[in-house]
Amino acid sequence: MKYCIGDTVVCINVEEQNLHSNFQAFRCDESEEPQLTIDIVEEPEMTMNIQMTVGQIMLMESEEIGVFEGAMGIDLLYPKNVQLTSIAIAKGYRSAKVYVVQDAEGKWKEELFLALRDVIYLALEQNGRFVLDSSSLLVDGRGVILAADPNAEFAGICQGKQIGKILNDSANIIGIYKERLYLYGTPWCSPKAVQAERAPLGGIVFLKKSDAGVVTDLPEDKRQLLMLVHCKSPFWREGLLDQCLNTIQRVEPSVWIRQLESHADEAAADVLKPALDTIENDTVAEY
Repeated sequence: MKYCIGDTVVCINVEEQNLHSNFQAFRCDESEEPQLTIDIVEEPEMTMNIQMTVGQIMLMESEEIGVFEGAMGIDLLYPKNVQLTSIAIAKGYRSAKVYVVQDAEGKWKEELFLALRDVIYLALEQNGRFVLDSSSLLVDGRGVILAADPNAEFAGICQGKQIGKILNDSANIIGIYKERLYLYGTPWCSPKAVQAERAPLGGIVFLKKSDAGVVTDLPEDKRQLLMLVHCKSPFWREGLLDQCLNTIQRVEPSVWIRQLESHADEAAADVLKPALDTIENDTVAEY
């Protein structure tokens, strides 16, 4: 099946019932040319489940993931997983193999859902998009990103105050389409906030816990730094970081960006509302 996420077409060769239901909203025509093809390789035994090329160098390692690079591409290892413990991403990042041992309880499907995020976020980055740890609101037909907003708590308060309607509750893709800036949803959100369509990007608000209760403008370098700090796109190697920075540097001059220095409460929503009224009608990408 093929899915369009952030205007990036991904072909996932697995039965649709084995994918999380959130993916259904992102289905696209099978005639679309994929920018990434993912094959699910079922292994009969756990001893065969970890696929890794000899001679690779470590790019990063944490409790959640190990990233290794060699002549054939990048391998991802998941030390905490039980059924899905490795993914091989081919050089050029246009294809990947996910190695799993399928269990009767369906644990492998849960691990697949989360692991696909790493590979697809990489594809988005190759397509000039980056992902912010954030919620978002639809305000007067435009998307306003709130970064970072754990569990969309502040977005929920703003929705309750009728400032806007929640679009995405855990992450937002930012990208340029036909010289306009848009935000997109992802499958990795709660089912009630699955937003497959692009929305015009109106602005970005960075939330900073403070007693000040003010909305402040930011200098160019801090705007870019905050976008990078809240970015969830992979920075496994220097080239990937450069790709993400390139998109951030194109987006930053063209979008309304502010910092809300307050607590995540109704008073903060009251402070933010008049500031949102200053957002310009259109956002055009700079080249």
